[in-house]
Amino acid sequence: MSLRKALTIHKRYSILSVVLSAGFMFIKNIIQWGTQLFYYPKFIILKGNARIGIHHLTKLTLKNSKIIVERGSFKVGIDYGYYDGGGFDSKRDVCRIHLVNSTLTINGNVSLYPGVQILANDAEIIIGNGTKINGPSQLIAMNKIEIGGGCFFAQGVIIRDNDGHLLSTNENPPEIECLPVKIGNHCWLGQRSMVLKGATLSDNVVVAAGAVVTKDAEEGALVAGIPAKVIANNISWSE
Repeated sequence: MSLRKALTIHKRYSILSVVLSAGFMFIKNIIQWGTQLFYYPKFIILKGNARIGIHHLTKLTLKNSKIIVERGSFKVGIDYGYYDGGGFDSKRDVCRIHLVNSTLTINGNVSLYPGVQILANDAEIIIGNGTKINGPSQLIAMNKIEIGGGCFFAQGVIIRDNDGHLLSTNENPPEIECLPVKIGNHCWLGQRSMVLKGATLSDNVVVAAGAVVTKDAEEGALVAGIPAKVIANNISWSE
């Protein structure tokens, strides 16, 4: 095959690819637009002049579930997340909210930056005013996760109220243990930290990067390590 003929075939293929891609994106956008117009309003409840903004690439699944926004503005995957000199792109790092028989309640202004995942099954998740969660953080609930206002989650934080798999001992039969997690107001969770089932963080708690929290932390504590322990008290911080 001559070079000229090869270039001609490549050109035709490239044009066809562009046309097919554009057509696919057009159909996809029409479906997403219809979903947002007719499907979402059935499951999203806005109270007190509340507003919601969901990036069109967000993977949103609501099965017998509701998102309730009380006042303020709930942003999902819209703002450009920033951390450690890098960032998350809303076109590439999409958010995912997957609720089954669950309720997500937003009280005030809350931002989920690109890459955040919220997964709930037969559970309740509450997030307070002024809280910001960076991607790719995860909230995984099978019972209840409650997050206060003014909190800041760094990159890759994981909050889960359950084991995720069946565990058993000689004394106990196999079960997935679920215990509620509660995080107070103005808490800062460092990069790649985890808060596991049954833990309660009081107000103004700081969790160091990489820490795994399995027990309660009193107000103003700085906790670090695996498992996390208090290493300082009377902590203050600002974003």
